[in-house]
Amino acid sequence: MTSKISYPKFIIENLKHRAWLVALSLIAQFIILPVYTLMYIDNKKLSLIDPSSLKELKEWASYNFTGLLNGQGNFFVVILFFGMGLLCAVTGFSYLHSKVKQDFYHSMSLTRTQWFLISYISGLLIFLVPFILFSLCTIFIGQLNGLMTASLLLYCLKAILYGIMVFFLSYHTCIFAMMLTGQIITGVLAYAVLLVYGSAILGLLDAFCSVFLHTWVSNLSPFNSVFSCSSPVALAANFIGANVSDSGMTLGFSHIGNNNVKIWSISVLVLIVFFVASLLLYKKYPAEAAENALSFPKTGGVIKCLIAIPCALGIGLFSNAFFGYSQQNHWLFILSILFVILVCFLVEFIYHHDLKMIGCGKLSTGISLAGVLMILCTFQFDLFGYDSYIPEEDSLSSMSVYCYDNNNYYDYQLYKHDTNRILEKTATTDFHPLYELVKRHKSADDTAHLSNIIVRFERKKGRPIYREYGVDYQDLSHAFESKYQDLNYRKQENPIFNIQKEDVDYFQLEDIYNTPLSLDHLTKEQKSNLLEAYKNDFLNADFNTLTNEYPIAKLYMGYTLNRTSKDQSANSSNMILYLHKDFSNTLSLLKEYGYIIREKIDQNDILRMMYTPTGSADSNETDEDLTPREIVDPKKIQDILDHLTLIDNQRLLKNNIYTKYTATVSITLNTGDELQFPLLDDK
Repeated sequence: MTSKISYPKFIIENLKHRAWLVALSLIAQFIILPVYTLMYIDNKKLSLIDPSSLKELKEWASYNFTGLLNGQGNFFVVILFFGMGLLCAVTGFSYLHSKVKQDFYHSMSLTRTQWFLISYISGLLIFLVPFILFSLCTIFIGQLNGLMTASLLLYCLKAILYGIMVFFLSYHTCIFAMMLTGQIITGVLAYAVLLVYGSAILGLLDAFCSVFLHTWVSNLSPFNSVFSCSSPVALAANFIGANVSDSGMTLGFSHIGNNNVKIWSISVLVLIVFFVASLLLYKKYPAEAAENALSFPKTGGVIKCLIAIPCALGIGLFSNAFFGYSQQNHWLFILSILFVILVCFLVEFIYHHDLKMIGCGKLSTGISLAGVLMILCTFQFDLFGYDSYIPEEDSLSSMSVYCYDNNNYYDYQLYKHDTNRILEKTATTDFHPLYELVKRHKSADDTAHLSNIIVRFERKKGRPIYREYGVDYQDLSHAFESKYQDLNYRKQENPIFNIQKEDVDYFQLEDIYNTPLSLDHLTKEQKSNLLEAYKNDFLNADFNTLTNEYPIAKLYMGYTLNRTSKDQSANSSNMILYLHKDFSNTLSLLKEYGYIIREKIDQNDILRMMYTPTGSADSNETDEDLTPREIVDPKKIQDILDHLTLIDNQRLLKNNIYTKYTATVSITLNTGDELQFPLLDDK
């Protein structure tokens, strides 16, 4: 009677039928976990400065040992998770794909639910028992090497749990794929598609937006917030990429930060959905589905469209880019239409295994073709008006503009070069000049003569809107000049105002001689005064000085934030501060501290000067005209020296200023140092 069924007996019998997989799991996990760990630790000891230093080895283990269990530090573990998930599911439910075996199993006095649970639990045991056993052996190896601490043991147990979650995601996905198909080969193909389908769709959408929408900002795409939860493999990447250590769990591949609750909730929900869906499909699995491509033939047309449309668009986009990108995108239309037909034929061949049947499913083929054309036309003609849309000014609460041309003038390392963080820090409520600038925009890729900017519209209601525009430099300059009259906006724009005097560690000075000079002897008070002097000079500087006058020197400032942190080095960095000749407070302090900035190179310091003209595509220079030559005439040398500026001569709103220069000047000093200057066309 089914009510008196002995599950352990049937599970043991199931394991006997899959004895080869049990043996494979034991051997593979023994080699990949404890054996690999022994070899890894042994090699790590050899690479240490002092191989006998247990302290150095324990420091390495505190951050890296857990990666040997969840896959971050051992790629073979990742292969193990997905490979065993596939094998356990395929071997456990492959009997459904054989009419003879299916009749045999289902003729016994067991319900389908019971058969499902027997195969499901057997697969779990095949992986989980060896994994837990050999993971504990791995931890024991760490203990024998003196690496294990109470906190590291806890993190290792967490890493084991993360690894189990990756296996579950693979296992449940493959079981669901087996329920949808009637052949092992199509089941494996369905498993591969289900693993990545959501992430592939989001990636394809982002690619199409980048190609067709001129104002699209890919790194601030709304898809980024859901990408890490968009497919089983994306969810698994969060657990594989998790670095579990004293610094906490960081999700290395996640776009949503350390929101562990969200990751866990969605992962568990996906597992439940796949499990319940698989069980329901199993209970309704038709006997005639065995040895057919699909277990439910009526779903063939839908599945065909879901596969053919994104595949055709993706292959078309890749081919168009690979063989030569076309601004008009007409080849993308042609290639996508061609590939959607070919993919439809291929899917029909997989369904029927007969070349004569590739023309079947005309309705689904037509829908796929229409879907491809509709998507292409929507993007090509921007039917939703994405590029032309600008929010109404009175609907905005704030606005911010990130200018690419400020990348090298403002050191954004403090913000981790995160564009969104920069935009948040520089948001202003008095945004009328910026709004007027945007209204005069052109698309960011219209011409190379425009300055590219990223704009963040913060609406009073709804999510922020991001756009990338190309704007005329004069318009950009006028907008910023208007905003720079507001000292608070200047403070928001320059990251230096986020550094407090107690954060400063050191200063280094570098002038036109390009030799960093350490200001080690400065007291803490002098360093603080120097920082405050620079801030005041920047706030009081004329806008024309910042945009049009070349800096005469630069200060490297080292700083440390959040000094109470355990890992102080992680918060230490440096920033470049450009000094203009009008920065009187800073220059006076440096002079008081004994440092005189050299604005020009003294001719008496020069041993040799070489002058190399730069050719241009539209000029008629001969090879002789472009030949490097030594300058020996003192008057000519002095004339060239008067035109040289600091090598790293960045200015506000101006980037890549080395793109136009007439010559390269190489100078050998009496000290043996060599300097090389681009002779800029405006000098």
